[in-house]
Amino acid sequence: MAAQIVTPAGEAFEPTPDVFKALAGQETAKRAIEIALTGDHDLSLSPFEGGELRFNRYDIERCQAPQRAVVDAYIARCGGEPYGLKAAELAVKDIREAWRHLGRMAGNCFAPMHGRLHVMVAPLSLCDLLLPPPAESREQVAARITAARQRLAGEHAASTLDYNAGQLAAQFRRHFATMTDDAFAEIVAIGRTIAALDPRSQAGRIERIHLAEAMSYRTTKQVSA
Repeated sequence: MAAQIVTPAGEAFEPTPDVFKALAGQETAKRAIEIALTGDHDLSLSPFEGGELRFNRYDIERCQAPQRAVVDAYIARCGGEPYGLKAAELAVKDIREAWRHLGRMAGNCFAPMHGRLHVMVAPLSLCDLLLPPPAESREQVAARITAARQRLAGEHAASTLDYNAGQLAAQFRRHFATMTDDAFAEIVAIGRTIAALDPRSQAGRIERIHLAEAMSYRTTKQVSA
């Protein structure tokens, strides 16, 4: 019998397949999951019609076993439609399961505090299915989240924008003139979390690259509200 897994919160449970590691593709969503769990942010996932990601039937026919088996299994899960809205909705379901799974590993209480990350989820491409799974295990990702949460509560608790990030923020706010102070504060909060996840970041500083990534998780509707 396999040993139980104990989370940072002291919760023990039986080991299950590594859902996060098994999630094919969706690198943007995986990064957003890590940020959300580190900073107690909310995570909004929206599927979209991914017509440009249609499978090339000729390429599928060229796949050899076991690759062809992987592709056929995915197409079956999508009801014969490996692209479009149905496949994107399936991807959202898989991402949400990975979010809950990794959150449990990291001892996250799923109590969003400030800020929401929005990710547009596309159907998987053929390359996503055929690439090898990520090398990182759920334990490694959960450990990185735990370490970043400690930095967020310590050296990055009151991080502010450095000069370059401040210049970017000014440009951003001029472009979205109707954005409220609260909406911008959410972007800064997400940027602070991203800085805590960056082992090279300086204590107390949110750099331009951190703020730019935080902005990428906001929709036009959100920044204009």
